[in-house]
Amino acid sequence: MKLLVNGKSRDFNAKTVEELIIDLKLNNRMLYIQLNGKPIKKEEYKTAMLKENDCIDIISAVGGG
Repeated sequence: MKLLVNGKSRDFNAKTVEELIIDLKLNNRMLYIQLNGKPIKKEEYKTAMLKENDCIDIISAVGGG
């Protein structure tokens, strides 16, 4: 299905936010995710269902000093 991820339209097989994170190889990072403008808590990744043309914004935390 087509999803708009961080402003870019791409095809994915993912059905949930969790599957999308795994597809993007981001599963070992601290993330802030919005699905259609609504923040998604980490506990909701498994149950937050994706549908055609959803807009997902993903921000990855970067440590440093």
